Amino acid sequence: MADDPSKLEFQPRVKGSVKGSVMGFPAHEGRPGALGEVHARPHPLVEKPRVLVQLSFMTEAGSGVDQAVLSELSRRLGIAAPDPHAR
Repeated sequence: MADDPSKLEFQPRVKGSVKGSVMGFPAHEGRPGALGEVHARPHPLVEKPRVLVQLSFMTEAGSGVDQAVLSELSRRLGIAAPDPHAR
């Protein structure tokens, strides 16, 4: 590794068959579609001051596990858990 920070350059960690990369990691093949879907949806106007948190899950265990994680997070924050059918 070079001692001079100006001579450092970014090198992807993984080179593979997945098209593109994000911060040096291979991009998932479904990323363009997911981004398109997120940006196609209208966003509600929110009056300030507010704090917004967006959570995304990529699990193979199913929505039951996602709901359990959200319920536990809500319990720790002292708020009601979202309805299991909420979007």
